Amino acid sequence: MDKKSRRLSFLKSSIHTLLVSPDGLWVASADEDSVILWRAEDGLLVKDWNVPLGVCGMRFTPESRHLAICSGDRLVVREMQHPFEIVAETPTEANRSCNWSPDRSLCATGSEDDHEVFHIRIHSTRTSEAMSHHLFPLYPQLQDLRLTDRSRTSGNISGARFSHDSRRLLFTYWYLRTDDEAESVSWICDVYSTAPPRKLMNHGLPVTNSRFNPTDSTQVFILLQDGTFQVRDVLSGTALTIVSPGEEPGYRWPLYSPDGRHFATVLTEGTIRLYNVETGAALITLTRLSRVSLGSCSPDGTRILLTSPDTPAQLWDSRTEQPRVLSLAAHINMVEASAFSPDGRYIATGYEDGTVRLWRAEDGTCIAILTEHVACVTHVVCFEDGETLCSAAKDGTVHIRRLRALLSDHSHADVTKT
Repeated sequence: MDKKSRRLSFLKSSIHTLLVSPDGLWVASADEDSVILWRAEDGLLVKDWNVPLGVCGMRFTPESRHLAICSGDRLVVREMQHPFEIVAETPTEANRSCNWSPDRSLCATGSEDDHEVFHIRIHSTRTSEAMSHHLFPLYPQLQDLRLTDRSRTSGNISGARFSHDSRRLLFTYWYLRTDDEAESVSWICDVYSTAPPRKLMNHGLPVTNSRFNPTDSTQVFILLQDGTFQVRDVLSGTALTIVSPGEEPGYRWPLYSPDGRHFATVLTEGTIRLYNVETGAALITLTRLSRVSLGSCSPDGTRILLTSPDTPAQLWDSRTEQPRVLSLAAHINMVEASAFSPDGRYIATGYEDGTVRLWRAEDGTCIAILTEHVACVTHVVCFEDGETLCSAAKDGTVHIRRLRALLSDHSHADVTKT
């Protein structure tokens, strides 16, 4: 097998999750109803698990000893050594969502029972046990609004996010009133406290995105449907920063820099704008873009990648507030996936035509064009050791590549040219 690239295998349908264990020994992929585990060293298929009620999500535990898999009705924990048996299992109601803590130790599940009650549970990924369990009626405003016809109302809990220290959970309850107007309420849960969740605030408009400041668990970022961005204090709910979109409403998913200093959002008319979180000042604006999307941030937060099919990929430098073009020629195919290497020196992008390109972030030089995939590339992941690149395509194929070999080939080519 080629030492530079290894095709692992394929799933039955498009991959929606691609993971690498923290120790770099395992790769796990999930489609709608199955999980496949491979050995990263040689691409050996180790296990293929069927998940009848669907895979909601999965995570390796911090020490890579277990793999936690959340399905439609339970959370199971499998041991990462032969025979890879289930060591813990906890049934739940029908799960609508699951979210994982940054330290990989916790999983928050959201489910609804037959009595119109929504359940938020916080599980340990090592034991699958629910550390806390909170219940919310799907129609808590019925009495306050004097509503009697439940068929004309609806509600849901979404957007559960852990703080960077994994000690708090933020989630949003939204409901549709009988006048067809939607409202949202944000809640904060202290993970290791027995106290019930506390209301952060009632928003006059639906919340399209909410999360903690990536570096400060005392602040939350709120994006409303009309494009208004807010930074709020967790304890008091006080607005620390408010950015109004004015006449250019932006309500698509924002991208936050890992240092919590900047955020970028896509505006409805095909404009991307980069903001300073603390001051609310607009730093960079790019216009006249179609199907524009936000890619990823470098680990140190100094570079933000954005893509569009009708312009070259752009790499924003938040320090100079200037965009840098990754390629002088516009890409014909849309960038579908992107990832920075752990040290921020390289960028990997996956395209509709099945190619994967490796770039040098410092100057935008294309180091390699990889053509093993024959279908649209949906995921690219860099191993935590910075030595390996993994990619997955729409047809379920997965490839592992050694970055050292790719970089060595590029250096050799440069020497040959000179």
